[in-house]
Amino acid sequence: MTDQEELLRITVALRRGSDYFRSGWNINFLQAFIRDEGRCVYCGIDVMNEFCVACGDHLLPKRLYPALEQTVDNLVPSCANCNVIKKDYDPSDGKGLEVVLTEPVRRNLIDKS
Repeated sequence: MTDQEELLRITVALRRGSDYFRSGWNINFLQAFIRDEGRCVYCGIDVMNEFCVACGDHLLPKRLYPALEQTVDNLVPSCANCNVIKKDYDPSDGKGLEVVLTEPVRRNLIDKS
């Protein structure tokens, strides 16, 4: 089983077993949330912390790359502060559709944001 298949399996089980995760959580964002250990990828804060508002962010902005809007590899957990600061910044410098979001590439784009 690939890592992506295992992540999907965990996500489906989590949604099935919890009313909290079943409603209000997009399954793709939930996979990203689990993959990134529930931490804002930009500042590292635990986005489930009671003092933090959790947001999902599109690493490559959905306004510029609507085809990537629901791609798990393009979704990242972000705290509200970092999400507002990043806004529509494109860390790929306009090459988003050419980018294959492997983990090292994703990490590089996150670090550039």
